[in-house]
Amino acid sequence: MMDCCKFLSMGVLVLLLGCGLSLDQKNQARSHYTLGLSHMQSGSPTMALKELLQAVEINSYDPEIQALLAQAYQAKKAYPQAEKHYLRAIALSDEDPRYQNNLAALYIDMERWDQAIDYFGRASSNLLFMRTEVALTGTGYAQFRKGDYPAALNSYQEARAIAPGYAPINLRLGEVYYALGQDTIARNEFEKAIAQQPRYAEAHYRLGLVLLRLQQIPLASQQFQQVLELSPDSEWGLKSASALQSLYR
Repeated sequence: MMDCCKFLSMGVLVLLLGCGLSLDQKNQARSHYTLGLSHMQSGSPTMALKELLQAVEINSYDPEIQALLAQAYQAKKAYPQAEKHYLRAIALSDEDPRYQNNLAALYIDMERWDQAIDYFGRASSNLLFMRTEVALTGTGYAQFRKGDYPAALNSYQEARAIAPGYAPINLRLGEVYYALGQDTIARNEFEKAIAQQPRYAEAHYRLGLVLLRLQQIPLASQQFQQVLELSPDSEWGLKSASALQSLYR
């Protein structure tokens, strides 16, 4: 009973402290937040971090500021700091599923598969979350990375039942079938992903891989060339360039 009262007292204290901010302070914090968001959208996480650190120093009780600060840290691969601020955003927002989903994505980056599955599950089970298919696809990917292919396939199929036009589901299904050696099915899934999202560089790259294994070298080469046209400096562009070099040595 004492622990419960202590917890409630702390919650009331946090609320009172947050409410104690002046309107000017809140506006200053939101101004820095808006600039930080603009920098994140333009691909400048370092500049975003500078603005968001100022925002959180003024107002540490705004979950949106905490979550965007976490995203900036994540983009900079400062994962422990990102985790800290995602957890803070979740606590301040009364378990907002958007932030749970983002934390789960961070755990994917950190290769902490069980925690990723946990938080994706929390997000997908929340009736107020508007992107359930994203969380289910994330769950499937974490299960895939753990080596639990049947569970991954189930999660992806559940996601596809909700959002059949969401291209990453087909990509991830193809990835599982490729790992299982079911190349014809994998090829079909990668082609579906590309049909839904023609500029999907990773899907073109993975289709190239399965075509290589099917000994369809010219078609595979076309896919790798397509990746280089779409995104030459990305991970998939670099891998495609390497694949092409190995083909024509």
